Amino acid sequence: LWYARSELMGVRAAVAEEAEAQREVARITAMFGGLMPVGARLHARAHRWRPTEVQLLRDVADRVWIMLERARAESALQERERNQAFMIEWSDAVRAETGPRAVLSATLDRLGRYLGVERANYAEVVEPGDQFEVIQEWNRASDRLSGKRYPFAALGERVI
Repeated sequence: LWYARSELMGVRAAVAEEAEAQREVARITAMFGGLMPVGARLHARAHRWRPTEVQLLRDVADRVWIMLERARAESALQERERNQAFMIEWSDAVRAETGPRAVLSATLDRLGRYLGVERANYAEVVEPGDQFEVIQEWNRASDRLSGKRYPFAALGERVI
């Protein structure tokens, strides 16, 4: 059940804030009458499981699995809906734009805000291929990178 509890926490945290996910897991733990462990309980001697206890644990595990599957499906659906809403809003924003700079500006603005990043840039590779030049950007800060060249090594190991 620890595995199921941590899985549930992970799925809920992906959908909501961690504090909200903790409250949700606590609510579910209470719903099962404390059967989902909230802390390790050790016994000095081995416990002999009765068939009714084993069946109860199987029933709880089955229900937890169903809840986990439902939470995963809900999380995936919410993510798809969020992405679809972004695409519709972005499409509406750039539909009336006629110039490439205006389309790029609206795109970087929407993308930066959607991703919650400090900066979104459009850059092109500069020959011989070991540098890039920032062509256009959107950022929350005042410092600008547009028109500047940088070596790819400045970005670290991952370039998105």
